[in-house]
Amino acid sequence: MAGSRMLLWPGIHTEVGENARVLVPGVTRAFVLTDRPCLPIAQRVAMSLQQTNFKVGGGAVPAGKGPAKPATMKDLEGRLARLGAGPSCVVVVGGSSLLHVGARLAGQRPWIAIPTTHRAQLDGSVGGA
Repeated sequence: MAGSRMLLWPGIHTEVGENARVLVPGVTRAFVLTDRPCLPIAQRVAMSLQQTNFKVGGGAVPAGKGPAKPATMKDLEGRLARLGAGPSCVVVVGGSSLLHVGARLAGQRPWIAIPTTHRAQLDGSVGGA
């Protein structure tokens, strides 16, 4: 699996684009994955990425615990593919279960985690996601 980074500090959602330029050099496309409760934060993340010239796509999944359903994963993979050819990364905004979905979706792509729950912060820091 490609490298992952966890970004965590107040206001990170407005600085993701600048940080992504440094953390994933050469990447021109970003797929923002979130769940519905975190949609307002994810929208700010997407705007930050667009302001730093990333081509941005994304998807929101229903909030929930546990692994994503196969149909959900297939839909997300299709949306990610529609970003087009070229280097891409996955940016995950959400809780612990969503970080797991994001890691699975990213596959060999680099991915950036923006945890929104304490558990997700802990999971990501010890390699749980």
